[in-house]
Amino acid sequence: MSLSPASPEAGNPPAVGFSQPLPPPPGGIAVRESRFVFSRFLQLVLERLWVIVLLMVGFGITGAVLSNRIPDTYEARSTILVEASARQLVSFENRGGDYALNQTTLNTLVESIRNLAVTDRVVRTNNLTHDIRFTGSALPITPSAAAQRLAAVVVARLRPTTRLIDISVRSTNAEIASILARSLAQEFIADREERANTSTRTGATALGEEAKGLAEKVRIAEKKSQEFREENQILSLRSRSDSISQTLGRLNSDLEKARNDLELVDTDRKLLVQAGNDMEQLLLLKSIATDSAVIQMRQQVIAQELVIAGYTNRYKPAHPKRILAEKLLTDQRATLLELALQAGQNLAVRATAIQTQIKRDAAELARTELELKRITGLTGEYTALEREVETDTAMLSGILKRVKELDVTTRIESVPMSIAETTLGPGYLVGPQRTSTIVKSVLLGLTLGVGFIYLLQKIDSSLRTVDEVEERLSLPVLGAIPLHRKSKLDAAGNPAKNMVTLDDPTSMTAEGFRSLRTQVMQLGRGDDIKVQLFTSAVPGEGKSYCAANHAATLAKAGHRVVLIDLDLRRPTVGNLMGMDEDSTGVSSFLLGQKSFTEIQHLTDVKGLTVIPAGPRIPNPAEQLTRPYLTDLLNLASSQFEYVVIDSAPVNSVSDTLSFLNQAQVVLMVIRAGNTAEPVIRRGLLELRRAGNPARGIVLNQLPHRSGRGNYYYYFSDDGYYSEDAEPKGKKRKSAKVEA
Repeated sequence: MSLSPASPEAGNPPAVGFSQPLPPPPGGIAVRESRFVFSRFLQLVLERLWVIVLLMVGFGITGAVLSNRIPDTYEARSTILVEASARQLVSFENRGGDYALNQTTLNTLVESIRNLAVTDRVVRTNNLTHDIRFTGSALPITPSAAAQRLAAVVVARLRPTTRLIDISVRSTNAEIASILARSLAQEFIADREERANTSTRTGATALGEEAKGLAEKVRIAEKKSQEFREENQILSLRSRSDSISQTLGRLNSDLEKARNDLELVDTDRKLLVQAGNDMEQLLLLKSIATDSAVIQMRQQVIAQELVIAGYTNRYKPAHPKRILAEKLLTDQRATLLELALQAGQNLAVRATAIQTQIKRDAAELARTELELKRITGLTGEYTALEREVETDTAMLSGILKRVKELDVTTRIESVPMSIAETTLGPGYLVGPQRTSTIVKSVLLGLTLGVGFIYLLQKIDSSLRTVDEVEERLSLPVLGAIPLHRKSKLDAAGNPAKNMVTLDDPTSMTAEGFRSLRTQVMQLGRGDDIKVQLFTSAVPGEGKSYCAANHAATLAKAGHRVVLIDLDLRRPTVGNLMGMDEDSTGVSSFLLGQKSFTEIQHLTDVKGLTVIPAGPRIPNPAEQLTRPYLTDLLNLASSQFEYVVIDSAPVNSVSDTLSFLNQAQVVLMVIRAGNTAEPVIRRGLLELRRAGNPARGIVLNQLPHRSGRGNYYYYFSDDGYYSEDAEPKGKKRKSAKVEA
């Protein structure tokens, strides 16, 4: 009978117990964004719990050993109170700003306590270079080494929101710790007093020298001021400066007025050319309209026009009086035009006169400004001399007063610090905190272990659980095969000569294969699932192991099954079934050496027939592409109920792709936690491109501590009931498939 590949359009029912996967995009497998999955992380923690425990135990032991080697440490403390202001017996009005207590000042004091100058004083005061309680040996040490060692064991802190400075000293000797804490506080205050007195004396000396220089400077400045005043008659200069300022203002006003007049005349001269003999246009010019002769004549014209207006109502045009009046008006208008033209001719003379006036006023203004500038300069120079005298005199007075204050302050003022409290008796035990050290070490080991496992999860792209496979690949997991505890693994990590469904039928692994059989049987009926092909993306996934045990499970269910090994490059089925490598098989049939009946090998399982790969041939890819393979599969399909094929990995070689369409059910075997997800996706893509995509996934060698939320629930340590045995002892719980 002819074989045809299974297709999603055939209407096969989905596997029971699995959610329908999302449809993959055309030509590939759906890609989902990688994210942190807590269940996967928890699974890795359970699988590698020994790493965490080992690190916790190792770090805990290390912490215990190290803490026991550390000698006991004692601590003593002294507290210094910093006053809010400097203590003094006499108050000076200008002393308020000399002592400013703020956060910066307090922090500076705290840092100064560990200064080598202070620690050196403590070393010399207590003779620490020869004190065995401090040095730890009978041999003396140098003062500088002792000061540095002391600074290393001193801790100074400022109490928050207070003016209290705590000085703590730790040592392996309780008595010396108390001595050093008290001595540090005392020597620090003494050091600050010495520094203050030295600074005051130095300041007084410097101020005295400054006062002498300022006194001489004041004398010279007063002399220069007097000479300048007498030479330049500074008092008369000030009155002259006021008079010149008034003259300067008047000249500026006159000059501005002349410039405005000149601008007006120039404008009228331009308009005069445009007006010509037009009386109306000429009278619109301001320079002409304001001429006295023009004004007088214009008034006469207006008066005559009024007379004629009166005659118009009284006399006819031919009346002698009206004719005489109109003749007189004409003469007056002619005279007005003549006067206007004459006034326009006078504009050029007027413009020249105004320009002459402007030049004269500008020259006078420049001379006046120079004189005012000279006088102002002399006045400013004198003012600067007077100001210098006043400033130097004030500075000299302040310095002399300050010198007197410093002289008194050196004798009556003290550093504003005191010892508020100190440790009485020897110091108290503070370390080492052995229990805390051990706990911290254990927690460090726990943190490193969890971090290591988290890092493994980030870099591990393999698939480990049923939920993860279905979510990431959008394909149902038809079989979840737990790792068989009793199986032996070969060099590649696969079970060696182990038919778990035959050797240990009550195990969880055998039950996993029976579940796989159930899921595959639900993919279709009869011929729809007759030829079942097992493949993988890369070698080492356990496809041969899964194919052989699946075939045995089908046979034990009462079906006639043939198991064919079409992985001619690395055949494994014959080895699993205990056959010799040279047994006749597929290669013998493809080469025409044996018939189909002669390459069949019966097994101890009723209904199970095996056709191994046969002797090795040099050109397996070419042989698998010939029609003889189709004949082989057609014969197998016609004589057996089910044909189970073990094929080569699709990423490694193309052998499987050449006969992939001859299978109704293609199953991709994935070894849990072994193969990277991109490699598996590549294999699924190859199957899809070949026209017969995988119908489901067989997740092989699942670890037993994968967690209940990840795949099948197994409730029995001894396994499920086998199909061939009755339950013994108390009733056992059966397996469930997680929905």
